[in-house]
Amino acid sequence: GKEEERARLEKVRAETARKKAEEEEEMRKKPVVAPAGPPRRDWFQSEGSLSLTYFVKGADAARTKVEFSSSKDFSGVIAAPWGDVQVTEGPLFAAVDGEGVRVEVTAFKVEVTVKKREAGMWPRLGELE
Repeated sequence: GKEEERARLEKVRAETARKKAEEEEEMRKKPVVAPAGPPRRDWFQSEGSLSLTYFVKGADAARTKVEFSSSKDFSGVIAAPWGDVQVTEGPLFAAVDGEGVRVEVTAFKVEVTVKKREAGMWPRLGELE
């Protein structure tokens, strides 16, 4: 019944958390080699927001910073294990709200999410692409 299902879900959650902790520990043990070139970048959007994902393993959340120099341009520093990685974007297709930027750092990537000034889907990321 419901109790068995709840117990099973708890077990799965605990196992997932344990595996994630083990993977992160393994990553910390491996020697750090700087990849050649800039990090791979992906982007996706909703009507109201834009998200950019930079694939950098083991970034330090406390030292990773992003700032907007205008409503269409931003730069950031991702604190990677091998040193700081500079990232810049812009001019973007349309204006975003640089105040409401959210930066989420996981073991494998850094995701920057920002609100669009005007809702709607963009045909491309950059103004000039």
